[in-house]
Amino acid sequence: MDDINQQGDNGSITSFPVDINRDEFVKFNFLVSKTTGFLRFKRSQMILLLMLGGFSLFAMLNEAIAQSKIDYISIFLTVVFILSGFFIFIGATYFIKKNAGRAYDQTMMGGQSYYGIITVYPDYIQKENDHTTTRLMFEDNAVYIEAEDMIVILSSHTPAIVIPGRCLTPEFCEGLRQAALSAIPIARQKVQSRIVPSATQPILPPEMTQVGQEWEQEEELSVEIDYKREEVVKIATDTAMRSFLKMLPVYSVISMLVAMYFGFQYGFITGIILYLIINAAFIGFRLLAPRVGAGRAFDNMQESATIMVKLKRPGIIINSRKNPRGVRLAWSSLTRAVERPDSVDFISHSTLLRIPKRCIKDFKELKDFVDSHYVSNKA
Repeated sequence: MDDINQQGDNGSITSFPVDINRDEFVKFNFLVSKTTGFLRFKRSQMILLLMLGGFSLFAMLNEAIAQSKIDYISIFLTVVFILSGFFIFIGATYFIKKNAGRAYDQTMMGGQSYYGIITVYPDYIQKENDHTTTRLMFEDNAVYIEAEDMIVILSSHTPAIVIPGRCLTPEFCEGLRQAALSAIPIARQKVQSRIVPSATQPILPPEMTQVGQEWEQEEELSVEIDYKREEVVKIATDTAMRSFLKMLPVYSVISMLVAMYFGFQYGFITGIILYLIINAAFIGFRLLAPRVGAGRAFDNMQESATIMVKLKRPGIIINSRKNPRGVRLAWSSLTRAVERPDSVDFISHSTLLRIPKRCIKDFKELKDFVDSHYVSNKA
């Protein structure tokens, strides 16, 4: 076997494999946002909004004392500025991490992998995997970000290249830093702390690790599901309802603030009517539209809605014609496993797998298998 760290005949400095797990993907998004994105000015944005809220509150109190009346517009602006400030302080980080985790899950559900081979050249870095090849030129306004557990190289024209410290040996790390720090100007180098490479040898592809080999073993149980139209629509509706309930506090605040503003301007009844209209629009957009869309998609489907579910010791694999590699749900990633009157639901943060009971040949066998694996992982 060739040593992938040897300098290539094509002028490369070093080459090595990398992979990104869910936690690393979330950290990468947070690191980029904190270094070059929205969270970079988090403190100054929060202070500015709270100051504007304070000025609005002062103006409101001053007018109330001087003219013995309350300016409702000042009340509205005060509430908006203060809530916006607290959202940036508390909510922005949460939403960035949550959306990053959801994006990672959706990518993995699509059958894609973050495993690939990094090749470093004096003037660019390249990542190649089974699906794509990404080449990021250092001269193309590249930004170098280094933290204790990862290196990130950004460009506005290509996807970011993320290299976790666990994938780097000291030799790989030295070759990477030598090329990047020599080619990227100091002004675009964001070194928060020196990375600590923790690999002693090149990492293996996911399917060759011990966990990967466990996934490839013969399945313990398998269930073939041929969904009916009403089942597909019901799954889409329930998924949309879960998302809607999670965002309900945000929707309520938005509709309340808009209703307050127009209520102060045009009367209490106008505000109430507008509040109901806005909530009805949210319900239609987030609940009814997915239901209609799922039914239409099923009617226009060119292929069968059949999927194969395989229950194994590490978790659940969902195979379909569009994704023969399969979606993998580890038992530890599931938040709930629920038996319903006509189905069994497996729920994670981004996935709802519903197995109709009509498709299960031996329900007791399936229940015993799930209880012995899912419950033990939650203990």
